[in-house]
Amino acid sequence: MAKGAHNLAGKAHCITFADWQSAAISGYVAGGASPVAAAEIVASASENVSPLVTRELTGEMFQTFLLVLDLECGRYVRRHGAAFFVGRD
Repeated sequence: MAKGAHNLAGKAHCITFADWQSAAISGYVAGGASPVAAAEIVASASENVSPLVTRELTGEMFQTFLLVLDLECGRYVRRHGAAFFVGRD
């Protein structure tokens, strides 16, 4: 199977930057972030790295995206505090 591809129901699927974005949002939400916070963090990080996403999505690009996500998450929490988290009863 080609690098950057995985099997979905027997079909090869090339992983795209949109897949990374979706997975990041899902990961933040699973970790307790509100969906709004997760979407804002990923949008900001994506804006920062999108000019770099012109070639194959390499491991180095994935690491860069993760680092930018981390920075944007920290900025979001500093600006909005507890609004990052999903309200829990």
